Amino acid sequence: MRRPTARKDWNDLWENYHQYKVAKDEDDDEEDYKDKYNDKLKALGSKDVDKDGFKSKVEALLKALEAVRKQQDSLTQSFATHHSKIQQLDQDKKGHNQRTGRQ
Repeated sequence: MRRPTARKDWNDLWENYHQYKVAKDEDDDEEDYKDKYNDKLKALGSKDVDKDGFKSKVEALLKALEAVRKQQDSLTQSFATHHSKIQQLDQDKKGHNQRTGRQ
């Protein structure tokens, strides 16, 4: 009987997938990451499940997670820019008020 998969196993799969995709995009040594990813994917699969179907579904989920990660990175950058602009506006307002005698 197969042991139940743990959250760590799925997190490891995600990390391996992400490293593989980053290496692929950056022309790094992608074969090492690809092998780790495929090994983890095989370890999570069950013998009584269609391997190609399982792989397709998992890869679709991982692609969706990758898209969400990119969106989160973009939102984080936008928030940082927005926060920086607010701080600059507050400083400009404070400087203007000091120059005009308003406080």
